[in-house]
Amino acid sequence: VLEDLNESTGQTAFLTVPRQMDMVCIDWVQGRGMDALILRPGQVLPFHAGAAGRAALAALPDDLAHAYLRSFPRKVFNAHTVPAPDAIRADIARTRSRDYALSEEDVTFGVGAIGVALQTQGHKRLIGCLSLAGSVEEIRTRQADLATALFDARRRLLSGGGAGTAARM
Repeated sequence: VLEDLNESTGQTAFLTVPRQMDMVCIDWVQGRGMDALILRPGQVLPFHAGAAGRAALAALPDDLAHAYLRSFPRKVFNAHTVPAPDAIRADIARTRSRDYALSEEDVTFGVGAIGVALQTQGHKRLIGCLSLAGSVEEIRTRQADLATALFDARRRLLSGGGAGTAARM
């Protein structure tokens, strides 16, 4: 599924899973010309930064999301990282309403990402996230197409249509 996402979009495709209060990358397929990414297999991002983390935070039940917000202060990567609980609450609402998170340089300058949560049937439990990352300009201009590609990939994974690790989820 990650290879298909990479091939169809040209972006770096990630699969991340939750670990305590952050997301750990377990697999990726690197996109064209982008080597400034912080997230790589084995690396982590917190729930309040990056598309995977923010999609995951929005997918958590309200009590867990509020517990995370009470745990501040949180890591700030740069001036675009949103550390304030009120701003993060607004981002959670926006992410829930459109069903994807949009990251615009909140982790790395020049890099954007878009991510969707992977949840068990009935949205009972967060099991991971799929995300795409590339230049912030390309992510912004292709946002709708990239979201559609992620929605299709999520449907494939959760229906058992993926191979390897993802199919066993």
